[in-house]
Amino acid sequence: SIGITNHLGNIILPEILQEFKKQCPHVTLTIYEGTTDNQEMKLLSGELDFAILHAPKKDTSPLLNYEILSNDPFIVVMEQNHPLVNAAKRMEGYTYPVLDIKLLKNQPFIMLHEDQRIRHVADSILAKAKINPEIILTLKNYETAQSMAGKGIGVTLLPEDYARLTSLESAPAFLSIEKKYSSGWDLCITTSNTSFLSHTDQYFLSLVRKYFSSSDE
Repeated sequence: SIGITNHLGNIILPEILQEFKKQCPHVTLTIYEGTTDNQEMKLLSGELDFAILHAPKKDTSPLLNYEILSNDPFIVVMEQNHPLVNAAKRMEGYTYPVLDIKLLKNQPFIMLHEDQRIRHVADSILAKAKINPEIILTLKNYETAQSMAGKGIGVTLLPEDYARLTSLESAPAFLSIEKKYSSGWDLCITTSNTSFLSHTDQYFLSLVRKYFSSSDE
């Protein structure tokens, strides 16, 4: 049994499963799509063999192993005409103009629910910037948060890869965050200390590693 978040499954699984089924046509896979916290609980209970998820920013379980595949920085999302867009500056090593995140201190925020790992990372970034955000809206769907930020309802913090892959009618402004705020999350293969991985599991994970190594090139 394999755990993965809904969004990651939509991106990763079609390509990996196509190759996997060529080599293992008779293997039946059970894929659990759920929140990261639920997947970690299922790993600890033995219901999952492994999971592809984002590691927590703190309070990692000593009973789980996290093999980092990639790091995805978080970005600020706001409407194109927001005055702070002009305060951002181009810096080497960043995809978008970099905004001093402390300038968001008095901005209204759109945030995801507290049980979602995107929220954990966003909270961590804002805490490092000593910002106690005014949260005007809390929701589950990051695409909805991005859409509302693009329409000027508030600002939000999202993973760069997620934001870039979302197609919206009104494109928002994307602004990078300085690395000193630990502004990203680590995508990992996560296993329990007590889990046993079969040859089939190992082959599937080799395809996952191959997928991310080619994505980084």
